Amino acid sequence: MTRHPRRAPNYDRKLTRRITLEDGTKLATLRDAANVFADRFATVASWGVLEIAIERLIAAAESAGRDKVKAATDAIERVLLARRLLRVRQVRHERRPPG
Repeated sequence: MTRHPRRAPNYDRKLTRRITLEDGTKLATLRDAANVFADRFATVASWGVLEIAIERLIAAAESAGRDKVKAATDAIERVLLARRLLRVRQVRHERRPPG
């Protein structure tokens, strides 16, 4: 059985959707998310949600599968949402005339 050489991780893969942080920072690639995790969560000793997100981020970088990137994107968003770092979109409510 011939073994195929492993691909180098590609952190330049695009997330399945753009993520905007509260401060306006936009995450478009796995590298963007990895940098935010390194900057904002470097002192977090143990947090299961973060650990899962990091595992999925690495798996997405090592794989060419769109499903892995989607799983990573979802996990990244969960971490950021839990820490209230995501920009909340304002929903406009139109006023209806009375009657």
